[in-house]
Amino acid sequence: MLRSLRSATLFFLVLAGVMVFTNPNQDTYVSYATNKLSKELPDSVCQTPDKLPLWLRSFAKDASSLCKSGLATGLTSQKDTFKQVLSESTERQNFQVLSVYTTEIPGYTVKTVGVFGQFITISGENKEA
Repeated sequence: MLRSLRSATLFFLVLAGVMVFTNPNQDTYVSYATNKLSKELPDSVCQTPDKLPLWLRSFAKDASSLCKSGLATGLTSQKDTFKQVLSESTERQNFQVLSVYTTEIPGYTVKTVGVFGQFITISGENKEA
């Protein structure tokens, strides 16, 4: 009994040490968020409406592609500015073994957990909806 208790205690101490060591910092989170938003933003902003008349779908698809391309180019060229805005809009709660990042950008609040060197988005809320 005592041996298994020691083993469990040692396991949890090692696990906590690994979690502390791999807890990502805010700069790592901002890089992650910048890359993720740069990939997802063009798709969400430049959507093609599904319920268009057939004759208008081709035009809308071309317009959507142009929108995505232009937005992706703009985000790439302004990556440093985008990073700065995200950094200033993000609050980190550091619990040593993990961190919770809350990013508030116009219209949205996103909460992300950083643990074991990875990020998991736990909630995204559209404040305007």
